[in-house]
Amino acid sequence: MDGWEAIIGLECHVQLDTRTKLFCACPQPSSTDAPHNTLICSFCAGLGGAPTPSGEAIGLALRAALALGCEIRAESRFERKAYSNPDLPKGYQITQQRRPIAGGGRLRFDGGQLALRGLHLEEDAGRRAGETLDLNRAGAALIEVVSEPDLRDPEAASEAARMLRRVLMSAGVTRGEMAEGHLRFDANVSVRRVGEAPGQWVELKNLNSFRAIRRSARAEIARQIALIEGGGAVEPETRAWDGKATRRTRRRLAGADYDFQPEPNLPAVRPDAAALAAAGVDLNAPLDAWLLARDRAARARWRADYGLDDETIAVIGGDPEAAAFFQAAVAAGGPPGDTAAWLRGEVTRGLAEASGRLADCALTPDALAGLVAMVSAGRLPRAAGRRVLAALMARGGDPEVLAAGMAPVADEAALLEIVAAAVAGHPEAAARYRAGRTNVLGFFVGVVLKETRGRADPGVTRRLLENALG
Repeated sequence: MDGWEAIIGLECHVQLDTRTKLFCACPQPSSTDAPHNTLICSFCAGLGGAPTPSGEAIGLALRAALALGCEIRAESRFERKAYSNPDLPKGYQITQQRRPIAGGGRLRFDGGQLALRGLHLEEDAGRRAGETLDLNRAGAALIEVVSEPDLRDPEAASEAARMLRRVLMSAGVTRGEMAEGHLRFDANVSVRRVGEAPGQWVELKNLNSFRAIRRSARAEIARQIALIEGGGAVEPETRAWDGKATRRTRRRLAGADYDFQPEPNLPAVRPDAAALAAAGVDLNAPLDAWLLARDRAARARWRADYGLDDETIAVIGGDPEAAAFFQAAVAAGGPPGDTAAWLRGEVTRGLAEASGRLADCALTPDALAGLVAMVSAGRLPRAAGRRVLAALMARGGDPEVLAAGMAPVADEAALLEIVAAAVAGHPEAAARYRAGRTNVLGFFVGVVLKETRGRADPGVTRRLLENALG
């Protein structure tokens, strides 16, 4: 990029953690797993009806604005943004374009800060699910947070997006599950030769991970520079990221093409002192996990107290729920490093399979601490520990009780017979091992572990197998 400079701005659609959608009583969709078109009514399906604004959504929008240091507007209004799209059956989206609920604001992150233009309320559109049009998300309560084009490299854009998620989750505004569409980022990218005016903007749409923000911005910057240096011109367009390159999806519309009109069925939003007090958020609470990424002293404290590396601190500290759970588990006696590893590994995988959150499962910090302590001390094999964890997450209980009968089998006499049977039962694998393919040993360890339901001591098992295989 010698002689070139990138200019990047972010937009983020944030699904609010409300019980209902923005203008009707339909449930706010929490995941994409609900059967298609089951969370809809005549209004959000575009079949008619009058919108009724959600006070809960307005309160969370105010809370987000306070958390981001925005200026709350004395009066904001809703408008119709008209455009034709199959996932928008009404033919327009209710949003706040000219008079949003909040303006300004600033996001500080490790390595810099990002000025905000503000945020506004709006309803979501539906989505295509294969050949089906699923309207469960149509009408869902969103805020859109828009930044100034203050970012100069993809890494800073990724870090700013990560911090925005942390702030909004800590403020209790959103669940922040990007895989479920609770946060969807767009990046506006342009390039210029150093000292010149900004070039043409290109919008990168629906980036659902921090890695995607970073990698797509890098690719788009390189594409624009190559295009200009080759004598071409960057066009105003929307592009998608396919994991390897950006690809054009449509020419970008100018704002005037949306034909914004006042929404005649909705009153102005005029927050009073009581509404602002109710929306207040304490960003200096004891579990101020979101500060971990921007406060070097806080990161140093976590490194000193728990011995964690920066990546683990960013992952656990970046999720207020996980940070609180981790700290409680360590306070209950869980070894910090192993507790963090179980949270990042087995617990996260279990939650993903169940499409749930820590708060939704039966696992408690005390139970995780007890389980991790048993595995770390060698009193419970890791494979058996995974089975105990699954039971704890499903129905709770005492890990000591659930682990009864699962103690590791380290008695060589008991294991010798199982090892001999494993070697005798797989002569071809034994021959490969004796021919020098020693990685086959892992296969035999797996056979023994399966036979003992994960209870065989891995170290003892490997030694006995090495002897048996010669």
